[in-house]
Amino acid sequence: MKRINQAFFYLYSALFFLIPLVFFTKTSELFEFNKIVVTYFLTILIAFAWGLKIIITRKFEFKKTILFWPIIIFVVSQILSTLVSIDIRTSILGYYSRFNGGLLSTLSYSFLYFAFINNIDKKQVEKLIFVILFSTLFVSIYGIFEHFGKSFSCVFVTGNFDVDCWVQDVQLRIFATFGQPNWLAAWLVAVTPFTWNFLKNNKNDIIFHSLTTIFFITLLFTKSRSGIMAFGIMFAIYWGITFWTNKKNVSIHLKQFLTTITYFLIAILIIGTPWTPNLSELSNKPKQNINTNQEEIATTTVLESGGTESGDIRKIVWQGALNTWKLYPLLGSGVETFAFSYYQGRPAEHNKVSEWNYIYNKAHNEYLNFLATTGIVGITAYAILILISLYLLKDKAALLAGFVSILITNFFGFSVVPIAILFFLFPAIAIAQDNELTNSDTKKLDNTQNFFILVLSLITGYLLLSTINYWRADYYYSQGKNQNRAQIYPSATVFLAKAINLVPNEPLYHSELASSYAEMAIINFENNNTEVANLNITNALNETNKAYILSPKNTNILRAKSNVYSDLAYIDRSYLNNNIDTLLELQKMAPTDVSVVYKIGLAYARGNQIETSIDYLNMAIEMKPDYKRARQVLAALYQDTDQNDKAREQYEYILKYISPDDKTVQNELEQL
Repeated sequence: MKRINQAFFYLYSALFFLIPLVFFTKTSELFEFNKIVVTYFLTILIAFAWGLKIIITRKFEFKKTILFWPIIIFVVSQILSTLVSIDIRTSILGYYSRFNGGLLSTLSYSFLYFAFINNIDKKQVEKLIFVILFSTLFVSIYGIFEHFGKSFSCVFVTGNFDVDCWVQDVQLRIFATFGQPNWLAAWLVAVTPFTWNFLKNNKNDIIFHSLTTIFFITLLFTKSRSGIMAFGIMFAIYWGITFWTNKKNVSIHLKQFLTTITYFLIAILIIGTPWTPNLSELSNKPKQNINTNQEEIATTTVLESGGTESGDIRKIVWQGALNTWKLYPLLGSGVETFAFSYYQGRPAEHNKVSEWNYIYNKAHNEYLNFLATTGIVGITAYAILILISLYLLKDKAALLAGFVSILITNFFGFSVVPIAILFFLFPAIAIAQDNELTNSDTKKLDNTQNFFILVLSLITGYLLLSTINYWRADYYYSQGKNQNRAQIYPSATVFLAKAINLVPNEPLYHSELASSYAEMAIINFENNNTEVANLNITNALNETNKAYILSPKNTNILRAKSNVYSDLAYIDRSYLNNNIDTLLELQKMAPTDVSVVYKIGLAYARGNQIETSIDYLNMAIEMKPDYKRARQVLAALYQDTDQNDKAREQYEYILKYISPDDKTVQNELEQL
């Protein structure tokens, strides 16, 4: 029994150490996908260990804590939302490329909580906290090196110790092994209070002061406004509770507080924040320039950098989330289906921001995301879980401060795998800090016990193999996508077929394969390989229809289906009608998406239905006045139909309001 109890400690150690660090460059999503797969893998092993313990001891000892019913109610709310989901597969597994938040991940986190409080004792808890800090130190060093132009990731990818392997400016805003600066910041803020808990005796002070300073420097290098703001609130909560609960011995903690805040102020002075200049800028640049530079930094955070400030975009997306909730008030559109349901509530104002054509798979506010996708039932269950967790942590300064920081960063973004694990396991740590577990004596196993161990082993083996195959399928899918981008379509079909063989019901795999076949059909048609081209067409149609049947409310699948029909129309113009029908169906699901209206206009133009095409293109520019491509196509159609005055209006508008230096438009205007 001692070995099984040790197994729990080692498995949770692996969880806390690996999840912040793990990523892989050849899967479709480098960070979150690999973190969720490792989480599933370790959850299965922890379940096996617990099952083994129950069989061997013939006892099912289950600690029923204050969070028992809140977690059960929350899980039930997620199950109910999944049952009525507009896309059940997405609700179970999570949105592909995000993964966290699906029903399966919630079940895993909930199980990890229950397994932790029943199988980890107070001696192991402190060691596990050290594991968290040790892993965070690795992440921090990783990130600090990135800031100075040296990414360990690039060593793995290209063999060069630089940052050229990243498209993002990782020196400006580091993300280390988390994939996004705000996600790294959220983790750093949540775990930093643990360092302050260890500031107890002088011989260890230098170690933990160094740790907290390194974590804070890493946080500053993320330039995460939400993270730094959460840090400030978390800092106030921790030290406020510490001083309040030690009113008679304030001086004991005052030295540590002053030392800590001194290190932080020095770091801020040297590095700066999104709102304040650093020492170098103060010394070398005029104040006016410094403020301008910092404003530029502050306006290129959170969402992808662009012309519209991220806060303004958030307001629009948040309004869209509220609109979506009104359409599905009770149980929402389904767990993690925001990427699809948002288009039904998407405000028309979204067309006028710089990120107008981005896919928003989350509401960029965890609470609005729950409201839109799980309704009033889901958000209420989530709120109960949060409130009871806060009550549970009220006497645990570090855990409470870290937990509150998660609530803050989730308000301005959304939870990811590492943060979700902390959300569920911070309360578990608080409970396990009072655990006293014993190693009971075990008797020789009888045949019944051996039978159940065999069954448990077979089930565990099956689940582990399924998890491995899930990862392998994504690996093949990623390779197939890369081959498609490189226009090596036959090779792409081989990889994608392997992915489908492992996971037959993933619509994205079928959709990507349909694209491969459509491109191959065009190539073979142009080379007069009619028989092969026809076979490619058949395969493309079969695969795109499979994808649609598996996920009929998935706007991404419909867009891909439209592209397949558009490609095939190059060979057979009858597919133009299929394309138009698909786009009209998509328009019903995304009525304010101007790109869909534009594509409908193009499709009608290709089918020589010019008047209808002009109507849709006018609709597009009415929805988005600065839609340059729509105005250019509209102007060309006006020229073709001898409506030169109207064509001139479009070209003049482009030059006056959108692109004054566009030579092509200037030439077209001169020729009128």
